[in-house]
Amino acid sequence: MIDTLRLNLVDCDIKKSAPLQIVPGVIDNSSGKTYNNNDLFIDNAGKIVTGSKAFLNDDKFNLTIQPTVESEYTEDNKPILKQKRFKRLHLNDQDNFFDNESDEKVKGIFVTTSLPRLLNENNFKALNVFEQKQALKILEQKLRTYGIRTNIDNATLSRVDTFTNIKTEFNFYAYSNLFALMECSRMKSVGWGDESFLWKNGNQQLAVYDKINEQRAKYPKQPLPGERNIMRFENRLLKKRSIKSKLKLFKVDELFKNYDEIKNYHKNEIEKNIFKYTIDDIDSLTIKDLKTKFIIAKKLYGKRWFNQYCFSLGVWTIAKVADDTFLNDLVELLDEGNKNIRMKKSRIKKAIQDAKMNFAVGGIFYDEKITTRSNVELYNELKNKFYKEVA
Repeated sequence: MIDTLRLNLVDCDIKKSAPLQIVPGVIDNSSGKTYNNNDLFIDNAGKIVTGSKAFLNDDKFNLTIQPTVESEYTEDNKPILKQKRFKRLHLNDQDNFFDNESDEKVKGIFVTTSLPRLLNENNFKALNVFEQKQALKILEQKLRTYGIRTNIDNATLSRVDTFTNIKTEFNFYAYSNLFALMECSRMKSVGWGDESFLWKNGNQQLAVYDKINEQRAKYPKQPLPGERNIMRFENRLLKKRSIKSKLKLFKVDELFKNYDEIKNYHKNEIEKNIFKYTIDDIDSLTIKDLKTKFIIAKKLYGKRWFNQYCFSLGVWTIAKVADDTFLNDLVELLDEGNKNIRMKKSRIKKAIQDAKMNFAVGGIFYDEKITTRSNVELYNELKNKFYKEVA
């Protein structure tokens, strides 16, 4: 159920030989002065490594080291960010490096990973609790091979993604219009399309997308799962404070102490934002959406609004399954000998562009099997299958 984690490695020892990529600060060529060249970390030889950031990219994880900053206030009470600097203290006959304002080592070391990908080629399959624990230990071992020693259980959580996969009866396109109707509380919908829908605010994201197409785009050389239509529901907590507030979690070793709470939270978030509607709600939203599209068509096309709406609907449907090359080839084949082939191709291209630009009526069902399925029926299918998976 857990996919992506972003961890802050609070007790991290980095060898001098660690293959980190250091991004230097900006250098003014005229004066030789360096800007944004900040303290990043101290290696095991006691050297303070500086730069604007450092990173290490592995096939299974990404590690970044960022300068640690703190807030200061100007005389007129405006907040500004100030870079924390290291200093050397002498304690108990050992050299210790601390930031200037506290007795804590600077914590700007983050690692982002997908637990399923640590054990498998991709993140398609959910892991059970034992496998998730195993994946975290593998991450700790992989970091050590790079010369980065840490106790992964002590790392703090700064991002937690949970997910549920369901096998749907139809292609993701069939459900697009349904998702386009939905509004999530205190979230803004962004960039929805035929294969993914995203609602977000500064602390959280909810995503629903076509997992098969995502796998095909991300890992083109890997064999696809045997299932044909897989939809993923994903809840992403993006900030440490939201994880602590909603999951009551702070460190990695707390993840599995109350694992049922994480499962319940994931289920409740999807329920209260996506499966919160009644049958009457879905019917009402569907009618409201159709009315809005008719009003737009009236404004765009005047007296011919209904005919043009149906035409645009048909063009949009064609554009879902056929590109310009296919349509041009088809015109050549069916209208062979016609002197106006070139003009027809131009008109087809313009019709598709106009339909996309002027009247984007997303979520058209082009599969004959589902032309009679209502939004209510599709909604009930997704709802029942989701609850079955998270039971």
